[in-house]
Amino acid sequence: MSAQNQAVTRAIRRLVRPRLEAVGFDDFTGRKAWRREGDRVDVVDFQAVGGYSSVGVGCTPFSFGVYAGVRYDDCEEQWDRWTAGEPRPHYSTCTVVVVLGKRLQQTGSFRPWGDPGEDRVDTWAVRESASDVEEVVRDAADTLVATGLPVLADWGTPERAYTLLLSRFEPVAGPGVPGVHAGAPGSPRWTHTVRWLAGRLGRDAEQDIAEAAVLRGQVSRG
Repeated sequence: MSAQNQAVTRAIRRLVRPRLEAVGFDDFTGRKAWRREGDRVDVVDFQAVGGYSSVGVGCTPFSFGVYAGVRYDDCEEQWDRWTAGEPRPHYSTCTVVVVLGKRLQQTGSFRPWGDPGEDRVDTWAVRESASDVEEVVRDAADTLVATGLPVLADWGTPERAYTLLLSRFEPVAGPGVPGVHAGAPGSPRWTHTVRWLAGRLGRDAEQDIAEAAVLRGQVSRG
């Protein structure tokens, strides 16, 4: 691991981990954290861009995106048995996946394939020298607390998750606004989750699907 990567990881441990511990996260690796309550697992991942993707993204490989997720184990194991029994699930195997949108403006920081590019809302760019690592990680930590953790709380109860599935679809992150994806409305993935939650809540899934605002273009934005 490069010195810059190590600097980013140290900053995440110092600036992010205490804030996650304060809200119940208790299982950590260098850049990932998990919190379990019953059959639900919450995940946070500060994922490095990596050497392969960094050329196309146009930033250093130790720049990062911030992802989170809420996983209902039984729901996901019924959907894909290969993910069963994972004590530390990846965010991509979660029932709902969250992509944070940064608030920090980094115009001029991205040069995909060596050409000037636009700022990327889903990537916190770290300079080659890592001299800005404190500022960048602090913004990511603040953004996670302000915009990411509330999404995990929203989706953390079956009742609220069911309401959100039927009424909202906002998969693309914006500045300071997370993208939230639980399967495109009407897709097999979305339908599976609706039916699973309906079974847990004693709801009529087929009637609720037929009346779902998200399928009729009446998507809630708040």
